[in-house]
Amino acid sequence: MKVNVYQFHLTREEYDAVNRDGWDATERTQQYCEKNMLDIRTNAGDAGQYAATNMHEYNLVTTVDADSDDVFDALEIAYRAMNLWDNPDIIQRHRDCASMSIGDICEVAGRLFICATVGFEEFKLGEVA
Repeated sequence: MKVNVYQFHLTREEYDAVNRDGWDATERTQQYCEKNMLDIRTNAGDAGQYAATNMHEYNLVTTVDADSDDVFDALEIAYRAMNLWDNPDIIQRHRDCASMSIGDICEVAGRLFICATVGFEEFKLGEVA
């Protein structure tokens, strides 16, 4: 099963603005900061709502060829592959990327998931409260 991984990255100029003016420098830097503050253990559903609202800010960075027919096993394989980098043969890079972490979005078997504090939370575009 293939897992497409999407990440939200700031530009060099946006990082400079954050260093100069703080996370409130621009709307995008505020959204990026919110991505890194997601915690579904105390705010159930917030991660999925964040992802559905901000998906347009994400870019496809990798496709992981997970050797599993189970969606959740495939997500865990992708997570391991993008954090340990011990199996590069299953990772196809499309652009620069970081290790998978909170706020990254995965697409697998036509379903969307956001990497949460623990595990993954499924969400659907257009179902924002």
